[in-house]
Amino acid sequence: AGASGTNSYFRGARSPSTFYCYTVRSRDAALNYGLDSTQACGTTLADQPPSTPGTTSATGSYRTITFTWSAAADNVTATPALRYDVCYSATNGGCNAFVANGGTTAAGVVSFTLNLSPSQSVQTRYFSVRARDGANNVSAATAQRAGATLADTTGPTAPTGVQVALNKTTATRLTVSWGASSDAVTPSPTYELCWSTTTSCFSSFAVMSTSTTTSGGSSPSGLSTRTKYYVYVRSVDEAGNRSSPVTDGAPENTATSYGTDVAPLVQTKCGGCHDGGYAPGPLTRSFFLSHPKSGTAVPGGATLSCTAAAGKSLYYVYQSSAGVFADPGQPNSSLLYEKISGSPPPCGSAMPTLLTDEKAILFEWITQGAQNN
Repeated sequence: AGASGTNSYFRGARSPSTFYCYTVRSRDAALNYGLDSTQACGTTLADQPPSTPGTTSATGSYRTITFTWSAAADNVTATPALRYDVCYSATNGGCNAFVANGGTTAAGVVSFTLNLSPSQSVQTRYFSVRARDGANNVSAATAQRAGATLADTTGPTAPTGVQVALNKTTATRLTVSWGASSDAVTPSPTYELCWSTTTSCFSSFAVMSTSTTTSGGSSPSGLSTRTKYYVYVRSVDEAGNRSSPVTDGAPENTATSYGTDVAPLVQTKCGGCHDGGYAPGPLTRSFFLSHPKSGTAVPGGATLSCTAAAGKSLYYVYQSSAGVFADPGQPNSSLLYEKISGSPPPCGSAMPTLLTDEKAILFEWITQGAQNN
């Protein structure tokens, strides 16, 4: 019912492009009704597509391009409720056949940000946008607008405090650590490692390992035992810019290996006597680990008796009746080393004469903890 005394009526929320008819009658206070009028008919206006969005612009950073435009208008959908389809392309004209590969914005949003990885070169993209109303009518697309990222041509700072250390438990590895690099664009640069027995990595850096942490998660591996290596580290950002390579300034030895260096030496130099019937089986490090004391019975029926060795923590090799002993970390108090050092041992007879480097192998291995490496 219309308001009392009025002679007009408005009815909203009608469908666009639809034919409607209305009839009117009067009513008094006693609810008596007059005659119906003749029908008055009309068609609602069509829901037109929105206008084309207005002025566009594009602004770039090292890793983004933000495309903006001014709002469109529509004869039915309120401006804050309009949405926008976005197209972008790496080639000029790539949005002529409009595809909304940038998606459709939320209602009222008049900007779109494209994320790209940093690059040493400028990256250009071409953008176009069209408006979409509540009935999914779309406007004409805007002319394509070019936008570009900034070129990242500055490398990260070099790693600091590179430290290369002996890895006792794995003789074919070195442990490397360094201080973090910084970069204006990449929050956490990646690190590349190169190693060589010379300083060649400084001028001819060949990437042999990478790490995303400063702890050297990919420490040099597959190295030769008892060999000095120079290890260089450099940082690289997302754009591929690299710092200068850095080393700790001095080569570092890999560890002496039981399997590679000690066992073959002991077998060659000692096996002739110590495989002579005392017990079967090869010489292995596992027999060093029983810690027998002087006066302790050992396999093969022999008894260790060495007054000078009394109280020492000794390590026994299975095949030895006289005892071959290594005190981890203490070569100069190890009977094994005393027997091969060239001076009379505190008990038993001296071992066969070894070359200087062969003595060094046993000295290094005991010093490094007689590891099963």
